[in-house]
Amino acid sequence: MDTVIKLVPSKGTDHGGLQFDLHFTKAKHVAGRAIASRTVRLGKDEEGRYFLDMQIHKRPTDWQDTATKLHAEGKSDAEIGKLVGKNRSTVYRLFKK
Repeated sequence: MDTVIKLVPSKGTDHGGLQFDLHFTKAKHVAGRAIASRTVRLGKDEEGRYFLDMQIHKRPTDWQDTATKLHAEGKSDAEIGKLVGKNRSTVYRLFKK
């Protein structure tokens, strides 16, 4: 399995449609903004037309930011993985050139 997602009921304003948070719990061969968590809204607008809206979550404590800082300090991929809660291979792919 290359990609696993987790859907969580979203906290927010009720717009009369479906709203949930989408989180990528596993994503092979994909990184960065493409797998950022996001809020997804499905519903109808005032004129009765269906819409789909996605807003990417901007997290100030993103694990990739922390991993980048630790990498700059000279920590190994395994050490970084333990500290940010990711596998060593996930950390390796983040810094692979």
